[in-house]
Amino acid sequence: MDVGVARDKGRGQWRPIIKDPHIQCSFAQYEPWLFRRDADGYLQSSYSLLMSTLKPQMVIVLGDIFAEGYKASLQEWRDYLQCKDTVFPVSDGVQFVVLPGDNDIGGEGSDVMKQEVISRYTSQFGPMNDVIKHGGITLIKLNTVCHIRSRNMNSIESQAKLQLDTFLQQYSKNTSLQQEPKATILLSHVPLNELPNYALRDEIVQTLRPHYVFSGHVHHSDHQLHSPGNQHRGSPVEEFTVPTCSYRMGQMYMGVGAATVGNDGTVTYRVLWLPQRFPFLISYIILGSFLLSIILCMMLRRKMLKLVSIHS
Repeated sequence: MDVGVARDKGRGQWRPIIKDPHIQCSFAQYEPWLFRRDADGYLQSSYSLLMSTLKPQMVIVLGDIFAEGYKASLQEWRDYLQCKDTVFPVSDGVQFVVLPGDNDIGGEGSDVMKQEVISRYTSQFGPMNDVIKHGGITLIKLNTVCHIRSRNMNSIESQAKLQLDTFLQQYSKNTSLQQEPKATILLSHVPLNELPNYALRDEIVQTLRPHYVFSGHVHHSDHQLHSPGNQHRGSPVEEFTVPTCSYRMGQMYMGVGAATVGNDGTVTYRVLWLPQRFPFLISYIILGSFLLSIILCMMLRRKMLKLVSIHS
């Protein structure tokens, strides 16, 4: 892992931002157990090095913490939670903030949201729309998953959209939440430009007035600028899309985000790139195939020698 960060004077704790880990666990899939175990082991090793290096007080997961949590049975959900504690162990004093992703609660393609899935998710990870105060910073969790599908929604998805609209309205009226912090940071699983229409993006930016946005969902690293709107003059709002940390997403380059906020409210953001995994896996396959061919040749030779000894 390329941990290219340092603790500068006047800057606070680095906050790791993990995106789309897709913990596999023992959930029944087409891949053999060994492949799923290797993917989780890669996440566990990367997380352990990250925590020992940065020693953060907060860890943020931008959604899709599980591979297929939205369709897991109750027992499989319990298995997922146990695997989460193994892959991402949380020490005392460390706040673990998790956003909902479409692989956690559904909402993309044919994967519809269900009330029982929403309920068990919120009971474990808290409200899907929330305001968190931490070290003079305001973090805003927003459930943008409910806007991935813009039509043919079921009643649960429509209710989730209504809850998001209500949250935005309540935030705009609650002046205590808007007391000027060092920085206001919006956390969203879906990048704002990936939302179904620009009107929704502008409403979110103008209502919440974040200084920075961190998002995921698309698996690669990106940087966007958003206008704060005519009513709020100031600098453009910066959005950082964090790359996936799981090689199962098919990306050659995986990474983890890390952000720290200075006394003046400016955010310093870095991508900590993780070691490539595919070259090692290909090497293992080639080496395994070579060893297997040697074993087969030795078995065939032994069988041939046995036949010769019988006929001689």
